[in-house]
Amino acid sequence: AEYQATQADYDAVTLQIVYQVGVAYFSLREYDELIVLHNDALAISDELYEYYKVRFENGLESDELFLAQEAENLRLKANVKDLERLRHLQQNTLATLMGEIPGQFKLKPKNLSDSVSSVDKPNVLNANLLERRPDLVAAELRIKSAWNYKEAARAAHLPDVSVTLTGATDSSSISGLFSDWGVGIMPSINFPILDPTLDSQEAIARVKLKNAEDVYRKTVSTAIGEVENAIINLQKYEERRLLELQRLERLLKAQEKSQVRLENGLITQLELLQYQREVLASREDVLNLNMILL
Repeated sequence: AEYQATQADYDAVTLQIVYQVGVAYFSLREYDELIVLHNDALAISDELYEYYKVRFENGLESDELFLAQEAENLRLKANVKDLERLRHLQQNTLATLMGEIPGQFKLKPKNLSDSVSSVDKPNVLNANLLERRPDLVAAELRIKSAWNYKEAARAAHLPDVSVTLTGATDSSSISGLFSDWGVGIMPSINFPILDPTLDSQEAIARVKLKNAEDVYRKTVSTAIGEVENAIINLQKYEERRLLELQRLERLLKAQEKSQVRLENGLITQLELLQYQREVLASREDVLNLNMILL
C-alpha cells in the first residue's frame, strides 16, 4: 500500500510539471502580446508628443504638457524593456521544465490570443472525478498502509505456537540405520501478550492510523475547496471577460466615429488619441482576463 502511495505521489509530481509547463507557456505568450500592446501605446504616445511639440513651438501650449508627454514616452519604453526581460526569463523557465538548456531554447514571439484556445468547460462536474486526484489516492492508500500496520501490531499479541520435529538413531552401521531410530515432537507455546513492548508498538500503530485518517480528511476538504473555488473563479472571470469584451466593442465603435469626426474637423486629434488609449487599456484588460481563465 505504501509503494502504491508513492506511485500516486509520482503522478502528482507529473501533474504539477504539466501544470507548470502550461502556465509558463501561457505567460510567455502573454508577454508577447503585452509587448505588442505597449508598442501600440508608445506609438500613440509619440503622436501626442508630436502634437504637443507643434503646439508648443507655435506658442499655443506651455512646455508643461510637452515635457509630461516626453516623460510618458520614456516610461512606456522602460515598460517594454522590462517586458522583454520578463519574456526571456519565462522562456528560460519553460526550457528548464522541458529539460532543455536555458539560453539555447528559443520560441518566436506570438500573441496569446493567436496561439492558445480555451477549452470548453463542462456544464456538470461529477464529484467522483475527485477520486482521480493523485493526492487523494495517496492519502487513501496511506490509510490502508497504516491500518495493515496496526493490525499486524495487534496480531503480535496472539499466542505463538510452534512444533519442532526431531529424529535420531544410535546404529553404528548403515544396515541398521533405519531399524534403530526414533522421532520426537516438541511443542512450544509463546505468550507475547505479556511483552510490554508490544503494547507500545500497537499504541504507535493506532496513532499512525489516526494521523493518516486526519491527513485524508484534510486532503479531501482541501480538494473540494479547490474545486469549488475554481468553479466560482471560472464563472465570475468569464462573466467579467464578457463585460470587458462588450466595453471594448463600444470603444472601437466610438473610435471609428471619432475618426470620422476628426476628418470633418469636429474634434481635435487629441480627443481621437484619448479614445485610442482607452481601447488599448481595454485590450490589455481582456488579455489579462484570458490569462487568468487559462
